[in-house]
Amino acid sequence: MQLTTPEERDYDTVFPGENWFFFWRTSPSLWENKLREYQGPNPIFIPLFWGLHSESPEQHDFGGNRPETDIKRLYDTAKALGKEVVFLVPVAPAPFLPNGGLPSYLARNMVVNEQDLASATIDSDGRLNKLFSFFDPRVFQAFRRFTWSLGRYFTEKAIACEVYGADSHYLSANGGSQSFFEDKSLIFERGFSRYLAQLKEEGDLNLSEGENSKALELLKDEYSGQIKSLYAQAAGEALSANWSGVLKFGFLGGAPHEIFSRSSEFWEHPSNF
Repeated sequence: MQLTTPEERDYDTVFPGENWFFFWRTSPSLWENKLREYQGPNPIFIPLFWGLHSESPEQHDFGGNRPETDIKRLYDTAKALGKEVVFLVPVAPAPFLPNGGLPSYLARNMVVNEQDLASATIDSDGRLNKLFSFFDPRVFQAFRRFTWSLGRYFTEKAIACEVYGADSHYLSANGGSQSFFEDKSLIFERGFSRYLAQLKEEGDLNLSEGENSKALELLKDEYSGQIKSLYAQAAGEALSANWSGVLKFGFLGGAPHEIFSRSSEFWEHPSNF
């Protein structure tokens, strides 16, 4: 998916050039018209914006208080129009959402890259979205509560469609694919230190002096992978009746190092995506 668009259009704001429906960007009264007008491919991917549904730690709104959060209405509208929809639950920071998708009360520790720079990205509407770490234990515990509430809601409302975890990626400077989940911040380092302490306590850590640097990097990758899998596992257990696994999505123009080239028309803009 591209986070770049050649021109600002209302249609692109909701359907940003591809089959993604950002339903919270338009009034619920317009959902039916927007979905009816859409003539692109199926299924329509509908990301769920955690921050939209959770304004406080213990409360999750899926239409009870605000009409723009009514997932059941959205699902019924799409079904009545014969549209196939798939809901996405971000299991990594999402570059197209404010705070990377996190509720504001959890946006405390920004993702930091290998150059010790805080990570952010520019979405298709030119907005700067700061990305916050999923390695904060408070984020994980809140994510579990959110997905549990979401799973119960899907069951109660008989919402029978697939739900995938969305793992967002970007093209790194060396041309490889990198997940927005990756983090080098202090909150990551603290968690990794606890992980090392646990390995030592269990007798599973035995590093020689010459192996320290390389082995520690491998252990960091292992730790990162384990934490990442916990998010997918939590979502899968909570949404077991609808869960279909994790999908990886690449976002062209979403790399943190591309912010400057996309921030102004006077900068050289990548056009060879």
